[in-house]
Amino acid sequence: MTSDESETGSTRPVAGRGMWISAVVLGVLIVGLSATAIVLGLSVGGAQDAVDRRAKVESAARQEAVNLVDVDYKQAQKASDRILSGATGEFKDQWGSTVSKQFLDVMTKGQAVQTVQTVHAGVVNLDSDSAETIISVSALVVTPQVPKGVQRNYRYSMELTRVGDRWLVSKVVLVP
Repeated sequence: MTSDESETGSTRPVAGRGMWISAVVLGVLIVGLSATAIVLGLSVGGAQDAVDRRAKVESAARQEAVNLVDVDYKQAQKASDRILSGATGEFKDQWGSTVSKQFLDVMTKGQAVQTVQTVHAGVVNLDSDSAETIISVSALVVTPQVPKGVQRNYRYSMELTRVGDRWLVSKVVLVP
């Protein structure tokens, strides 16, 4: 055996072991990075679900507030029906039994037309199937007695419940 052969023969096993160790380390790194990517992906997906849920709650509360305020006495029944379509639970029961009649009477007798100017809504509390919101609405109210209109501001606290894939208002409190 020449000196070249003995050097080559003695380094081969070391080189083979080094390649094997490098492959194992690389495999462990790949598995670790893949697991981290999966965990981060699930975390981001969960965060996006929460953002989407919050947006849906805010939108439903905002729409119900508009339904409550944006009313033309000539179409008061349609307005009442819109309010009822966004309601559930206690609020739906109250609206259906007594409040809608009072609402229709006041709007018709006063010949009021309320037009929403601005709506601001915020989510106070939220979980997977219930939420609490606060909504501020400004509207212009026109009646025969006030033909130029008067600005009115309303603040509501609304509780919402998820019913299927919709968020419906289950309780409304007018905040002074």
